[in-house]
Amino acid sequence: MSRSLPQPLDASHALFLDFDGTLTPLQDDADKVHLSEAKTHWLTELAAHLGGALAIISGRDVRDLSRRTPDTLLRIGNHGLYRLDPGQTALPALAALPTSAQAVLQDIAASHDKVFLEEKGPVGTLHFRANPQAGPTIIGALRKLADAVPDYGCKVGNHVAELIPDHANKGAALTRTMTAPPFIGRIPVMIGDDTTDEDGFIAAKALGGFGIKVGPGDTAATARLASVDAVWAWLKGTK
Repeated sequence: MSRSLPQPLDASHALFLDFDGTLTPLQDDADKVHLSEAKTHWLTELAAHLGGALAIISGRDVRDLSRRTPDTLLRIGNHGLYRLDPGQTALPALAALPTSAQAVLQDIAASHDKVFLEEKGPVGTLHFRANPQAGPTIIGALRKLADAVPDYGCKVGNHVAELIPDHANKGAALTRTMTAPPFIGRIPVMIGDDTTDEDGFIAAKALGGFGIKVGPGDTAATARLASVDAVWAWLKGTK
């Protein structure tokens, strides 16, 4: 991991930013996470500096993401499944989890204290941050469920395990986004902190760009920032 970070970013770059753990610290209650007014304003200015080539790309439900980020930005949620274009405020209708899988997920969550199920359209997320000891059991049960649900897989992140459609992939979403203005022809830069961001790092590199990993851990990214505060310090120095 030897690549130096570009500074400043300019019209040759396209920026993809994860939300939780990248722009905001991780919290036990994900509903309490928000951006300050100053940071919201800064993201809007940075997007304008990049000619609109900035996207927030998150595992959050795109409808939830839209409540926490400026509607002047491209917002990609549900691990790339749904997007809201700049200026778009009408929220999309989301597909649902298979009924049989929904019931199993509810049973898994109910079997453990302080574990809850979040349904994000076709994605089912089990949160166990408040009970990390339950993690291995939950992950094992979810992998078994994924094997039984056609076209679904299991993704494991920071104290979460998700039943997720096979085609839900931040890397695929980044690649699609890079085929249209204002992103086309630019150098993609992906910043994220979790295992679900690794697909984005790989896709950015394949398109001539690179990933920036936030925090410790093995990664396909070729650069690193130590923390959320370091992300903001770098972003504020990029224009």
